[in-house]
Amino acid sequence: MTEGGHAPDEGRRGRNLVVGLFLAAAVGTLLPACGGPPLSARIAVPLTTMARGSAMLGKVIVTNHTGHALHVNGCHSPFLIALGNAKISPSVAWLDCLQRITIPTGESTWRVSVSASYLACGQRGPLPRCIHGYPPPLPPGAYEAVLYQRPHVVPTPQPIRIRVTP
Repeated sequence: MTEGGHAPDEGRRGRNLVVGLFLAAAVGTLLPACGGPPLSARIAVPLTTMARGSAMLGKVIVTNHTGHALHVNGCHSPFLIALGNAKISPSVAWLDCLQRITIPTGESTWRVSVSASYLACGQRGPLPRCIHGYPPPLPPGAYEAVLYQRPHVVPTPQPIRIRVTP
């Protein structure tokens, strides 16, 4: 009963229901059934603090609701996660092989190593100096774990803050 003792307008409620169903059907044709974007990715790491020079296994979780698998050419994985900040920009390098990589429909997980060391080194020039042939550890501080892709497959997700400790 509404204020004044009258029953709600059944006709109006029925029209609202029909309009609501029509809008839901129209929006459903534009968006995937899950309600999110048709293609997305997120970064997942087990820890947000790392000792300098250490490494951990992270994941890139891809959600593909495009209705079809995506096929790209790359080497092992199109994804890499690297740490960087305002002072240190990672030197990302990719393996040189050519193979067909499939991003299936639904959710897929791509394992990636996250390192608290520089990704490259040299004996002179702009790269940090190698230590026994390997890149040195990153200095302690605040970093962001950022997704790099080759080729560009998914919208770039938000980075994750990582603290590198001594």
